[in-house]
Amino acid sequence: MNVDQIEKRALRVTIAANLLMAIAGWVTFGLTNSQAILLDGNFSFILAIATLIAINISKNKHKKTKTFPFGSYVFEAAFVLSKGLLILGIIAMAFFQNAVKIFEYFQGKMPEPIMLIPIYYYTIFILILALILLLFFKNQNKKINNKSGILLVEATSVKIDGILTLATGLAFLLMSFINMGSSLEFLLYIGDSIIVILIAVIMVGEPLKIIKNSFIEMGGGSLQNQQEKKEIEEVIEQVVKDRFTYSTFISKVGSVYLVMIYIELENMELGLEEYRSVQKEIKQALKENFSTIIVEIALKD
Repeated sequence: MNVDQIEKRALRVTIAANLLMAIAGWVTFGLTNSQAILLDGNFSFILAIATLIAINISKNKHKKTKTFPFGSYVFEAAFVLSKGLLILGIIAMAFFQNAVKIFEYFQGKMPEPIMLIPIYYYTIFILILALILLLFFKNQNKKINNKSGILLVEATSVKIDGILTLATGLAFLLMSFINMGSSLEFLLYIGDSIIVILIAVIMVGEPLKIIKNSFIEMGGGSLQNQQEKKEIEEVIEQVVKDRFTYSTFISKVGSVYLVMIYIELENMELGLEEYRSVQKEIKQALKENFSTIIVEIALKD
């Protein structure tokens, strides 16, 4: 089974699971009036919609056009960037909404107390589903040597969702021991808002990392995965050996890797056909672990 087939199957599973999580979140919100659970449900629903787009991208990424003669891999990077921005937006929106709720509480506006029992069942259900999904994504990506950026961002999304649910469930469990009239009574009204804000602060780094790496990819920057970069450089070194001096530039857009091997004109030590042979040999060696890769040998300015 190739990369595309694995991605498509994994993404279809993602849609079904996220829709199930979203429905569970909305039902639990209706029973409990918890903003933290509503955030969880909305998060899952947005991920399901985004994944529908990912399936179409995965299907068409190898298509070559006049505009994209090497393939439409840039849409993969654009999708990952968009999803990172979407996750960041959900977190930011939840943060500000619940900050306002806390402010209003201290201004005298009393929200409805939260019903805790349904949250416990919801937490257990989501954690089991999230764990199954996370293991599934990691297993599928492992089959293709972790080369799918789409599966990587899906795994990150479900990890965030699982941590969000776990933290929420534990916090609500602690809140169940608070009695009305105690000094901690305020937590029965705004405890879930405090939970959301804390989670937002903790988790904001994940989407920021996704966004940063996507910008670098779309801008043609150097490959950020140091393990992959080292693996590619080692293959080049094994093939070239001492035949000529060179420098490299390695980048990645979506699931396609671009390897540029630069040589200086005055240091050209082989004939043109020999360089072409080296190029083909390097590409063939790299294709064992990098299914979509472009290898070019160029003169350095």
